[in-house]
Amino acid sequence: MSSWQERLKPLLVVFSVGVAVVAIGLGFLFGMDNPISWVLVAAVIALLIFLNWRAKKDFFVWDSKYLIGIPSIDVQHQQLLSLLNDFQRAYAYNAGEKFERHCFDALVEYTRLHFSFEEELLAKNRYPELDAHKLEHRAFVAKVEEYSSRYQQEHSYETMREVADFLKQWLLHHINGTDRAYSGYLQAKGVK
Repeated sequence: MSSWQERLKPLLVVFSVGVAVVAIGLGFLFGMDNPISWVLVAAVIALLIFLNWRAKKDFFVWDSKYLIGIPSIDVQHQQLLSLLNDFQRAYAYNAGEKFERHCFDALVEYTRLHFSFEEELLAKNRYPELDAHKLEHRAFVAKVEEYSSRYQQEHSYETMREVADFLKQWLLHHINGTDRAYSGYLQAKGVK
């Protein structure tokens, strides 16, 4: 499906629901026993349930299994993933290039702040794998800057979707992998 078709999907859904609601209202003008109105009510409810399921599938839903046990880091991870969802909504619902860029920049800036906080905490506690952890962070930043340059040149929906998929996979892997690896070390040092 082309990017313009992807961007039209939310508009078509809103339009369809709007038409169905008007049809339901008109149908009920002829009486509450109008079967067509009730079929349309069921269809709208089914569509809303489907869209809710789809949103949960497409967007990140925080779960306690992502906690690493360091509250200051866990709160930052929740914020990172919330910003990721904001970014995904901005491009998925065609919020406009300016807002998409704002959400992307906010996510990248917060990620850098989080990395800085995390690295300082690890350095302060002399985490033995700090250099490897920093390399992961630098590789992530380089990849995001590459996507940012591509987006500035192309302004494409595909680039936005790619960067969202990359961010989601990378952040989840990082949280559940290398961040979880240092949590036990920091907890043993008394970091809470």
